[in-house]
Amino acid sequence: MSVGNLVVVSYLLPLILFIYRYARYSPWTMSFVGRALMGEKIAFSLVIALVLLGSYAHDYPGRDWIRLVVYASVLVFLWWDFMNLLHIQNKARGVQKKVRWKDRVR
Repeated sequence: MSVGNLVVVSYLLPLILFIYRYARYSPWTMSFVGRALMGEKIAFSLVIALVLLGSYAHDYPGRDWIRLVVYASVLVFLWWDFMNLLHIQNKARGVQKKVRWKDRVR
């Protein structure tokens, strides 16, 4: 295992500890941000598991599909975080939804 992969695998312990404590002691299911954060942490831990698996088994059945699903889940959760950020920032500034043209005419 290369030094770079060792560093990446060392991310796994704090991620697993975070996931456990957050799932057990925080009401993460109660908000969009909480669910996005939990999903993102789980997706990142799966990426690290892929790095670990790839270090020992370079070619395993379904490798391409598993990687696609894991990487796509990271993409989905990162976009979800970004959308949550926009929602929270707009709500804090008091930005309202766009008014449609036909609503202005009335």
